[in-house]
Amino acid sequence: MYARSTPVRHLLVLCALFFISKTAQAQHYTHATFWGRLSVTVPLSKKWEMQAEYWYRTQSDLEHSRWNLFSRQWSQQPRIWLNYRQKNYSIISYPFSYVYSTPFIGKMTDYNLLPNHTFSSAAGIEGQQKVKKWTFRERAMYECRISKLQNFKPAGRSRFRAMTQYQVTPKWRLTASDEVFFSMPPNKPVHIFDQNWASFSTAFQLNPKYTLDLGYMRNHRERPNGIEFDEENTLTFGLNVRL
Repeated sequence: MYARSTPVRHLLVLCALFFISKTAQAQHYTHATFWGRLSVTVPLSKKWEMQAEYWYRTQSDLEHSRWNLFSRQWSQQPRIWLNYRQKNYSIISYPFSYVYSTPFIGKMTDYNLLPNHTFSSAAGIEGQQKVKKWTFRERAMYECRISKLQNFKPAGRSRFRAMTQYQVTPKWRLTASDEVFFSMPPNKPVHIFDQNWASFSTAFQLNPKYTLDLGYMRNHRERPNGIEFDEENTLTFGLNVRL
């Protein structure tokens, strides 16, 4: 009974998270973006591991084709994770993350906006259930950030993600996920919704140490004014190394 009900319940969670972000009606700007990721995981013991990752993101530009996702640099982000893993759950955290980002270019006035520097840390818990070739994960995190554009005032954000994986072969898997972000204290803005990430990807394990993944994301982001939104069509590519 549990094995049959888990996929249905998990699918409902995915749908609920995805449609939460579709209620706002405002000005929307469409972008093509690229997210590249290099990740190196170092096991510290049977239950503890450390992960260092680096993200490089680009975006389309109004002065070029809006589907040229490599037209303009958007952000760079190094981040360090420290995770404690058990069979059915994990305690996950990243004590340090730094993001250098330039504004999304949705209209001509966006060219006048200044780049931003953001420092953040987060912690949360992730549950896991396995049913034959299926793996289901649910994650909840709290994130604290300080950024230059907000005069380095601490700001909170919660993140909720549901993920489903299917192991096609021992070396090939498919993944679908949805993650929704909400603004939290301290210094919470008037509009609580922040953004929603929906994605589908495939990963192939080259050998025990190296895994490649490729995917598509549809990201819905609210701007600080609460009446403008950025819609990302994102190509994702990652190289994962496990030492």
